[in-house]
Order: sequence, then structure tokens, then C-alpha cells
Amino acid sequence: MERLLERNYDICKNAYPNWRRSDYPSSDFHVYSKMYMKSADYLIDSVGDNHDKRADEIIIPALFLYRHSIELILKAILLTDYLMDETVGLKKIEKKLSVHSLEDLWKKARNIIFKYFRNDIKKDKKPLEVMDNAVSDL
Repeated sequence: MERLLERNYDICKNAYPNWRRSDYPSSDFHVYSKMYMKSADYLIDSVGDNHDKRADEIIIPALFLYRHSIELILKAILLTDYLMDETVGLKKIEKKLSVHSLEDLWKKARNIIFKYFRNDIKKDKKPLEVMDNAVSDL
């Protein structure tokens, strides 16, 4: 394998990690969340027929990537809400987002989701239950 961080003269073989950056930090969380999810999907898709027991090798990294994806999207939800609250300063936001517990992040994000989508949730609780189960499983 060639060096990982070496420039390739074939432009199609180079990666540009920060080209998707935005002026909105919650958007960055969202973009990175999608990247982790897609990477986990690629790993899972690589298993194929699993004759070589590849699933045993990739399941832990794939679960980590899915878990981190969820962590980042929950932080995007929280950050968006915190930025709309003028009483929460940047230092306090940084501290609130330094948590890595999915359960803690989900409790806070769930309250925010309920605050904005109360009527929709009363009509159909299934999407919220799916997320409850996903966070619980991970």
C-alpha cells in the first residue's frame, strides 16, 4: 500500500476532506454524520457472501461508525437548538456538546424533537420509537 497521506497526481485518487465545510457548525455535524454512516454501509456491503468470515472482522468497526454517526447527528440537533437560545453562551455550548454518551445526548435531543414536532409525534410515535430502540441497542 502506498502512503496514506501522500498526494496522488491522478486527481480522482485524492481526497479533499474539508471541501464540504459550512459556516454553520450544526451543518458540519450533519455532514460528518452522513460520512460515518456511509463508511459503515460500505463496510457492511463489503461482506458479500461471508465465506471468508469477513463479517467477524468488520462488525465492531461498522458498529462504531454507526454509533458515531448517531452521536454527531444528535449533536447537530442540540447545537441548532442551543444556538437559537440567546441565554446559552459558546463556552456553555462547548461543554454541553463534549458529552459522548448516546443515552445522555438522545434524552436531550428527544426533548427538542418533541418540542418542535409534538403534534406529528402524537399522530405517529413510530419514528421516535425506532430512534429510541437504535440508541438503546448501540
